[in-house]
Parts: sequence; C-alpha cells; structure tokens
Amino acid sequence: DSIYVKTPDGETIELPKKSTPIDFAYRIHSDLGNYIVGASVNGEDVPLDFELRNGDTIKISADKNIEGPREGLEKMAHTGHAKMMIKRFNNRART
Repeated sequence: DSIYVKTPDGETIELPKKSTPIDFAYRIHSDLGNYIVGASVNGEDVPLDFELRNGDTIKISADKNIEGPREGLEKMAHTGHAKMMIKRFNNRART
C-alpha cells in the first residue's frame, strides 16, 4: 500500500498511502520537515494535510527562521517517522 511521488528534480520517493507533504518533507530530510511552511503539488499550492497521490510532484517551502515545527503539525502527518521527528524536535527545544 504505497504511493510513488517525485521531487522537483525527478527523484522518486516511496511513501505509504495517505501521506501528506509533511511526511514527504521528513522523508527527504529532517531539516526540511522541521522548517516546512508550505507545499505545492503538481505546481498548485496545497494545505500541509493534503493527501498525496501516486505520481504527484511535490515542492516544499521551508523557512529556517521559524522556531521549528508549528503546533498541530504532528496531527497532519501520517507516517510514524514524521510524527517521531516532530516529537523529537519539540522535546529537544524544551530542554
């Protein structure tokens, strides 16, 4: 039960069905996920809880000036990996 999506450079990424741009960002790199501020799918801006589909091309917008994953981002993520990375970042930020 996987989907195959692409980076703007054409690299194919495998994700579980129901994945969102947040899951995609964390799959690429934790810094991309931690500082995600927006996403476009197939050239159209989408909300971060948008459900990706097979063949989509995803572009992530990130801003290193934000303090990290915003409140509620974990609820929009589908994969355990993305949820774990958000929790990890937030736990480190509190210490």
